[in-house]
Amino acid sequence: DGNEITKEDIQLPSCTPSMTYVDENFEGTLDEEVKKFERDLLKKLYPSYPSTRQLAKKLGLSHTAIANKLREYGINKATVKL
Repeated sequence: DGNEITKEDIQLPSCTPSMTYVDENFEGTLDEEVKKFERDLLKKLYPSYPSTRQLAKKLGLSHTAIANKLREYGINKATVKL
């Protein structure tokens, strides 16, 4: 009614401690979901670590393993905004 906001006027989103990345009714395999997660993670990190050596160091893998994974998922400087 006036210029004052009360706690009843504020609605915060509910937070749940368990957050799932995959719908429990998904139609895939564990291997497919792991590959999706891995691809998405590499796409997100590649702009900040734009060399196989930097990205490998960040993820605790060899640069050869990272190069192979980037190739497998088609991730390169042309496909990811650096």
